[in-house]
Amino acid sequence: MPPLNRLSLAVAMASVTLSMPLQADTSLETLTVTASAATKTDTPFIETPQAVSRVERDDWEARGAETVQRAADYTSGVFTNQIGASNRYDYLVLRGFADGSINNTFLDGLKVMSDGGSYSSLSIDPWFLEAIEVVKGPASVLYGRASPGGLVAQTSRRPEFEPGGELRLRVGNNAQRSAAFDVTGPLDAERRVAFRLTGLAGASDTQFGPVEEQRYAIAPQLSWDISDDTSLNLHAYLQRDPEGGYHSGLPYEGTVVDRNGRRISNAFFEGEDTFEKFRRDQTMVGYEFEHRFNDALSARQRLRYTETDVELDQVYAFGWASATELARYYSGGDESLDALTVDNQLEARLSTGALNHTLLFGLDYQQRDNDVT
Repeated sequence: MPPLNRLSLAVAMASVTLSMPLQADTSLETLTVTASAATKTDTPFIETPQAVSRVERDDWEARGAETVQRAADYTSGVFTNQIGASNRYDYLVLRGFADGSINNTFLDGLKVMSDGGSYSSLSIDPWFLEAIEVVKGPASVLYGRASPGGLVAQTSRRPEFEPGGELRLRVGNNAQRSAAFDVTGPLDAERRVAFRLTGLAGASDTQFGPVEEQRYAIAPQLSWDISDDTSLNLHAYLQRDPEGGYHSGLPYEGTVVDRNGRRISNAFFEGEDTFEKFRRDQTMVGYEFEHRFNDALSARQRLRYTETDVELDQVYAFGWASATELARYYSGGDESLDALTVDNQLEARLSTGALNHTLLFGLDYQQRDNDVT
């Protein structure tokens, strides 16, 4: 597959606020504002001229969500069941646009460099995420090329300067079993350097008989406050999926509705044991650098390198061949993807009379090479 190169320049006015003098001093309660990854600035949602839905990790943990698809359930404008029970990819259809359902995801402000035209699509486990924001509608001004339906902006767990940790053990139906941990804290007495180490190991059977799911992942991070105005974050994410479940293709007629008065069981495996394999190894390493020149001007740079290897063999149903027989197809591939993405930002905060402005200038570069055999 030919390499993809992309260079885009974006200039956006993130917010314009009108400040009016108060007639009298008023004492108000303290208000904590949470920054949004979706807008690339700390602009509150109420001042963002676009619909944004935010899902916190406490919400999807309470629901037992194991994938980004399940974490995004119940989000308005998002359809999460495009491919039924398959967990190989995070299919998210936004406002009815399925063109970018597996290739329209951003992690910490950088595009997740999947190849939507092949099997080399990446998946981030929600255990490693702090929040998921769904930006609805066109967002090319801030993010470059994206689906008209919107995009998904994921935020990783970050190092904290207060010690903390978490251990999760989980069992469930289909022989589901997993163990996950998360630990963070400072590395020096001055609390200028902090780390975070998050990991997960899990496996389960599936509803499709002989097919299993397995995942092992770890994410080390290091944050360094070089000075009061300069910070650096180094991070990596390594994920291995030796077994990726099954990508069933049973038709609507005969499963959801009857065919000839009968239905196929939802546990029916239409594949072949000897031609059923999905293995994915994905690695991402990168950094984030930020410097504040003064109260009005700051600069940020984010960089991430991605490497993904996928091996696939599968046989699946593709409609009915006759009144009682399914047509089946074989697909397979051996792919190796390498990608680089860089995003440079310059943010300025200005005032002109009663108006306060936040200006964001951006220049990003993306390159992707995918060797498909």
